[in-house]
Amino acid sequence: MTAQREQIGLTCIRGFAALWVVLYHFSGHFGPALSGEFVQRGHLGVDLFFILSGFILAYVYLAPIEKGAFEYRVFLRKRFARIYPVHAVTMIAAFIILAGGSAAGLSNVDIASEVRALVPTALMLQAYGLFDKLYLNYPSWSISAEFFAYLLFWPIAFAVLRVRYPLVLGVAVFLAFVAGLEAVGVDPFELTTFSLLRIMPEFILGITLFQACRHVAIGRTATVGGLLVALILGFGPNWIAVLGFAVLIATLFMSDWQLTFPGQRALTHLGHISYSIYMVHGLIEMTGFKVIERVFGYGDGVVPIAFLPGMLIVTILAGHLLHRWIEVPGRTLILRRRRSA
Repeated sequence: MTAQREQIGLTCIRGFAALWVVLYHFSGHFGPALSGEFVQRGHLGVDLFFILSGFILAYVYLAPIEKGAFEYRVFLRKRFARIYPVHAVTMIAAFIILAGGSAAGLSNVDIASEVRALVPTALMLQAYGLFDKLYLNYPSWSISAEFFAYLLFWPIAFAVLRVRYPLVLGVAVFLAFVAGLEAVGVDPFELTTFSLLRIMPEFILGITLFQACRHVAIGRTATVGGLLVALILGFGPNWIAVLGFAVLIATLFMSDWQLTFPGQRALTHLGHISYSIYMVHGLIEMTGFKVIERVFGYGDGVVPIAFLPGMLIVTILAGHLLHRWIEVPGRTLILRRRRSA
């Protein structure tokens, strides 16, 4: 299979999405100082990831599926190698942090519940409604949802290739899920413990979005227009904002935007390490804010905003190290061992 060229614009928005989620989760420690609407909607960064995941997988694998050259087992092996090493390490680290904090009297965590969650979490089952809350490394609920989507990628992509108007289907599925969940009093963009329902319509939307625009190219004027539309939609209700994400992704792809300004390398690297940033930020929150509160005597939820830049720098650095020492070598090791088996 011929490797697809990296879409730099899409890589960069992965970094943005990761930091948006980080700000959202850190915001509660700063109280009113970090309570603006943009920050408080940071949980939508995960929904941006879900759409982008379907889009990028379609970008890489839709052509091989069309040609009958897609190997489902190889695909799942690569997906597992991509996400599991970081998931395993951060899960174990979270347990050590929580158990140590409880033993030292620094928290009142129910360690028995954390222990019971170890096996389901190791099996990436957090998104199947088994728990009533998040345990261990809490951001990993989305990894469980992602792998479920990976399992269904082939049949979904196969079906999408046979639909005449794929994007109409994708938007219809997304809106139907949103309307259905809201009708029973469930916020579809707050689902975590049963997040299969959250990822699937967005993952399907991403696949159909790529199929609809895979052979379309737009010029500078249309690119600016698309970015403005995405920005305007971003101010709407959550479901409209998520559709704005789809417009943003499609616009960046169809414009074939390759960033060339001085910050290109930094933004691109941020996108490359976005998964590790996302997975490590919960550990930074568990430890970093406890240290700040203990050392400086601040109460929970009233940490001065001056600590935010430092916490973000620590999170990005930890994400970089996790990417370099766990994510990349872990993926390489799994794939190498499978090839030699």
